[in-house]
Amino acid sequence: MATTAPPSAPSPSRSSARDDADAGYPPSRLAVFFRTYRAERHGTLPAGLVLFILVGSLVLAMFLNASSTFRKSNAKDKGPWRQEIAANVRNVSCALRLTLPHDRIDEARGSPPGCSSGSGTDADARSAEQILADDRAESAKQQDPAAAQTTTSIPNKPQLRKPTPEARLSVWVGGDSVVGSFGPGFQRVSEATKLFNVEVDSRVSSGLTNVNFVNWPLALRDAAKGKRPDIMIVMFGANDAQNMLLNNQALERFSPEWLAEYRKRVGSTMDLLQSPKNDRLVVWLGQPVMSPKSNAVGMDKLNYIYWDEARSRPWVAYFDSWPYFTDDQGNYAQRLPMADGKEQKLRENDGVHLTPQGADRLAWVVFGRLGQYLDLSANLAPPPIGSLPPASVGERAEVPKPPDMPSP
Repeated sequence: MATTAPPSAPSPSRSSARDDADAGYPPSRLAVFFRTYRAERHGTLPAGLVLFILVGSLVLAMFLNASSTFRKSNAKDKGPWRQEIAANVRNVSCALRLTLPHDRIDEARGSPPGCSSGSGTDADARSAEQILADDRAESAKQQDPAAAQTTTSIPNKPQLRKPTPEARLSVWVGGDSVVGSFGPGFQRVSEATKLFNVEVDSRVSSGLTNVNFVNWPLALRDAAKGKRPDIMIVMFGANDAQNMLLNNQALERFSPEWLAEYRKRVGSTMDLLQSPKNDRLVVWLGQPVMSPKSNAVGMDKLNYIYWDEARSRPWVAYFDSWPYFTDDQGNYAQRLPMADGKEQKLRENDGVHLTPQGADRLAWVVFGRLGQYLDLSANLAPPPIGSLPPASVGERAEVPKPPDMPSP
């Protein structure tokens, strides 16, 4: 007697068109995204579905990180079409509030939220030299002619009163994203010592080379006049290793023309921060040594300019942070011993920013350096030995001029 073979079972990974119709799937090519998926092998996905998930994740990440992408596209001037695309993506993300998590992170770091930062460019793109000239002209108009003929001698060092827990000095800390890691460390030191009230203004991807992105000379001048801090601590350079645009001409980074223009910007910025009454100290932090794997190159050249320009300005104190983050051979080191003999991780994995331990290490030595300019005897908290570098580590007597750097 002949037997009839049972019908073959349908593949567990596919469904017939009839099954789709019975399940109510729409009769279109998009139906594949709506029906229940059953893998042929446990734990696997088809390549098409994997690609769809990856592309979707990348698109979502693009919108979630739109503020950062927009900021970086403006910080590095690489063409208007990139800036336009980044601006359109950011506008969509802001409208859908997809940038909210990233904005909260920016606020916690002291940076302005991406959706509230306007076009990403400063309308006032005057140079530090122009701002200084305009301010001096305005002051001359308002000055009493009789007082203008009176000259007074300015002491070599700014005159600051003694800070106490009851009458703290005001400190304003500003600059690029490295300041965003250093600033909280100085705030911790200030709260421990009870001598300073500290405000931090850190702007990611900013510097002195692109005033169209963040006009730091203008921001510094406004902070000095508006907030009237007793001490200003500034740091730039981590984002300045890029070409500069001057009079519609591109200056190649670290060329003699670039270095001359950068030196002029540094000097004019320092001049902007001088207090007419000589009652403000400006501490210009040099950049720490950067990892060879990072994009922050040429810091030795920039630090030499900062140090050299500060030497002729008594109201500016250059602080040499370089030796506090190098090994015995003078090379970059992510981990270094502290004064208590324990090794600490001082630099983030990007080789640029400071860890909280690195920020505290730098903050305590900067605090100690301030003792050369004002009386710190009311300090209520001696520096913890675990946050200090070994006693053998200190600033260099002078910042060496890089051998490949031309004379000004």
